[in-house]
Formats: sequence, structure tokens, C-alpha cells
Amino acid sequence: MLAAAGAGYAAGRRRVPAPRELPPAGDRIRLAATVDAALARAARDDAMLAVLMVDIDRFADVNHSHGHHHGDELLAQIEPRLRDAAGHDVVVRLAGDEFAVVREAVEGPWEALAAAQRLAAVWQQPFRIGGDEVFLTASTGIAAGRPGRTTADALLREAAAALSRAKERGRGHAELYDEEMRERAHQRLRLESDLRRAVEQGAIGVAYQPIVDLGTGLPVGVEALARWTHAERGPVSPSTFIAVAERSGVIGELGRHVLRTACEQAARWRAEVPGAEDLTVAVNVSAKQIAQGELYGEVREALRDSGLPPAALTVEVTESALMEESDAPGAVLATLRTLGTRVVLDDFGTGHSSLSYLRRFPIDGIKLDRSFVDGFSLPGAAAVVEAIIRLGASLGLSLTAEGVETREQADRLRALHCRLGQGYLLARPRPAADATALLTRRLADVTAGRAGDTVR
Repeated sequence: MLAAAGAGYAAGRRRVPAPRELPPAGDRIRLAATVDAALARAARDDAMLAVLMVDIDRFADVNHSHGHHHGDELLAQIEPRLRDAAGHDVVVRLAGDEFAVVREAVEGPWEALAAAQRLAAVWQQPFRIGGDEVFLTASTGIAAGRPGRTTADALLREAAAALSRAKERGRGHAELYDEEMRERAHQRLRLESDLRRAVEQGAIGVAYQPIVDLGTGLPVGVEALARWTHAERGPVSPSTFIAVAERSGVIGELGRHVLRTACEQAARWRAEVPGAEDLTVAVNVSAKQIAQGELYGEVREALRDSGLPPAALTVEVTESALMEESDAPGAVLATLRTLGTRVVLDDFGTGHSSLSYLRRFPIDGIKLDRSFVDGFSLPGAAAVVEAIIRLGASLGLSLTAEGVETREQADRLRALHCRLGQGYLLARPRPAADATALLTRRLADVTAGRAGDTVR
């Protein structure tokens, strides 16, 4: 109702632009020219202009579950629906599953939001691919401005920022760019600049969290975790700065730093700490590191320079990283295994195709996501965990439970024959010096038969 009223009011006062020829798919330069021309018309009419960026949520799931051919068929169905819903507004197909809508002669930001509500009706009816019905949602970022106070580049940049914010909130949200978002964008740019400088100066630290044999208390490995303490903000959450590193393009350099540091430290422990001769180290890699195509050479060099045996290094890759590409990760992971390095699937159970990953990709082990351990109290949770443990054993995969934080959780995992665990009950992440003291003490305790005292 709001959308219809807003559109009618605008039409009554000013000429509604006729539909224009759409730019070629993915032509962002033509889109900017379209917005420039619309701003010129808005200047003559003393009107506002709105740009809406629309991105289909989790479209990669469709490609992975139905194939890219069906994904293209689905996009061919989506575009005409969007154009029908947009009416006289210009709809531009951008790269992949992203669209832009240019709406002229808007009275204010509220009318742009109403236009987003009207577009939302597109996703209320299912689409058909093959013989299946598929329901979709989309996130929308909205920017509105007046000629003289904004430019085409600024509107597109602000709509993209609003879209990012909408996707952060979850599926199916619309977000209007405002002053608060402008400040967040400014802070994000500052954080990106500071992170780039920290990586260049070697100011990113590495913490180590032990992976423990739940039966004996013996630390059998460690996971290397990047840590950043900002000069003004203090400690920055890894989930925040890793995302910034991927967005700003410094994830490759950051990953190399963590990899080399972890290999050198693990080699030192194996040589100097009694009982640590077989200690392993796990390093996380992101989808972008895999896509860059340099991971094999970086791992080989880190192993060579540190003297760490290849079998002592585990590369952890998340399900979300495997979802980023269709076939490329498998080839990269296979080359890593030719070095003798192990590959483990992290956060197992959080994606939509977990079991297919075990078949498609060269995997040596899985790490059970902490959500399964947290949910032990839920009905049937233990049965699910037991099924995953049995599946891993039948496939010859090692299994590590993440997020072990209580004695009850550790006891239940042991009862289900889960051998390895990682979490705050067993040990928190800590800098290399503290980790050295912890490993020395724990290994000595286990050797002396005092494993029961090593759970914290």
C-alpha cells in the first residue's frame, strides 16, 4: 500500500520516465552513465534519485545443489520478474546474481524504501528449475540523493555499502544508507588502512590453542590463530579483522605470515620441548587464499624454511570456503596432500553440502562445529554427534570436537569415542611463550600420570 501511494504521488506531480534500454549484463560503466543521466534529469525537475542494489541471498547454494546451468536458468526467470515489479524504473543486471534498480523522481528516502518493499514481492512466489520449486530471498541496499549533493559514483558506492549492511543482518533485509552508515564506512576504511599497515609491519600476532587427546589429556597439536591488538582500539575480534583482510586484499600476506610463524614455532617445540616430538600445528586458510593459486608454493616454502615435516602441518579449510568455488579448491587441496600435508574440513556440519564435501574433496579429517557440542542438551543431539563420529571413522577421517567448555561435554564426547577435543576447558589460545610453558607442563603431567589435573 505504501509503495503504491508513493508511486502515484510522484506520477501526479512529474513525468514518470519511460522504460529505457538496459545496459549489457555486468556493465557497471554503463550503469554509472545511466545514473549520471538520471541525475541530470533530476536536476531539471528538482527531484531526488534513488539507487537500489539487489543481491540474491545464498545463490551459490543453488549452483552447488542444482548446477550452474540451472542457476543461469533461474537468473533468466528472476530478471523479468524484477522488471515487472520495478515498473518504469530501470533494472540493470550486474555480474552474477546482483541487480541494480534506478528510481527517478522520488520524494524522499521513504519512497525508495517503498520501492524496495514492492521488489520484495518478487520473492514471495517460488521459481522452478527442473522439476523443483525454489524459494529465494534477496538483500537490498538503498541510497538516495539530490543533484548537486551527490554523484553517480557516490550513489553506487553508498548503495553497495547499504547492501553489505543488509546482508550482515541476514537474509531478506533492506537497508537505507544514512549518516550512521557513512560513519561506519569511514571507520571501516580506517580499519582497513590500519590493518594493511599492521600486516606490512609484522604487527599481527599468532596465538596457539592446544588440541587435546580427551582420554589422556595429552596435547597432540595446536591450532595457530591470528591476533591483532590495535594501538587505539585494543584487541580486534578475529572475525572482524579477517573479514577486513579478505575485503581489502591483504588476506594473502596475512595468511603467509601466520603460516610461516606457525611452522617455525611448531618446529621449535618439536625440537626443544620434551615429549613434543610428534606435535602438529593447524593453520586456517580462506577461500581467497585458495583462489589466489599461490597456496601450494607458500606451504612448500614454509615447510622447507622451518624444517617442519610436512605431516606435522594441517591445513584447515571451512565449508564456506569450499562453497566459494565449484572445483578449484579440490585441485589446490590435492596438491597440498602431495607434499604430505594433512587437510581438515573445519566447522563441519554448518554448511548445506557437508556430506558431499567428504566425497568431492581430498580430506583427511573433520572438525565438528561447536554448535553440536553446545547443543548436547537438546533431544537427539548426542545421536547426531555419534552418527558423525561413526561416519568419520568409517571413512578413515580423524575427528576433533570444537568448543569443549565443560567437563560434562568432555565426558560425553569420550563416551561417544571422540578422541580429540579443543576448547576453553582444555586450554585457551595463548601467545607462543605462554603456550610453550603450558605444553611443557601438560606433557610432563601426562608422562608422570597426572592427566586428570590437566583439564584447564
